[in-house]
Amino acid sequence: MRYIGRRANRAARTARFLAAAAKVFSILAPVAATIFLFLARDDTTLFSWAVVALLVSAGVQLTGFLWERRLATRTLADGNVLNTLVSQMAAAVSNMPEQSEEQRNGTLNEVARHAVDSLVNLYRDSHDIRAIVYSISPDQSELAVYRYAGVRRPSGRFIRGDGARGDKALDFVLDPESKSLFIPNLKKEKPEDYGGSGNGYNTFISSQISSGTAAYGMLTVDAAKTGDLTEDDIHVVELFAGVLAIAFAQTAEGSVSNSETTN
Repeated sequence: MRYIGRRANRAARTARFLAAAAKVFSILAPVAATIFLFLARDDTTLFSWAVVALLVSAGVQLTGFLWERRLATRTLADGNVLNTLVSQMAAAVSNMPEQSEEQRNGTLNEVARHAVDSLVNLYRDSHDIRAIVYSISPDQSELAVYRYAGVRRPSGRFIRGDGARGDKALDFVLDPESKSLFIPNLKKEKPEDYGGSGNGYNTFISSQISSGTAAYGMLTVDAAKTGDLTEDDIHVVELFAGVLAIAFAQTAEGSVSNSETTN
């Protein structure tokens, strides 16, 4: 649940802000009422202000409770959606060991499609969200777009030897010490290991699609508006990347088995 409890969208942010504001005012209003009641001993006109302050206190506390309930309900619903989406992917992957090479390739394609569509749906309240699955070539010299979802088309392949985005992307995917890269605001931060185009997005999360011994590609989620992705979302992207890694591994294993059988 905690993976997507934040869901950086307008409704969730509004709920948190109003709930927090309600808590503050619920503390201040009784204090103000106490002061007015104390002063009302000498000035009866202040008694009405004390009553108003108490009514505001009660109303604000009720508002805070309602907004907290709304936020908790939304968080629970988002968590259930996430669990359902990942479970559907896992169910498809679990059938791959018994499939032929052709069937495994088809399943991998569907799992990747499901992953990018699910991520775009999960962050549908974010502005211009996009999700991309990249696959790495057998010689590890290129990352190509495998599946993507979103309005903006990907810029293209990452190619080794270009001295820029290709080298940096492949270095990231093949680095055993790296797992994910999150840039909250590209206008303020462009780390040395980032070489993306930055066209149409201002924040992104990239996660390796890899097992302990093999790299299969990269999963990236980006958005046009800074703040629509936060550190909490790294766990979401990594979760999908983990399932994709199993699917890629099963497909690769099927290809090897088929080759050995043919020989």
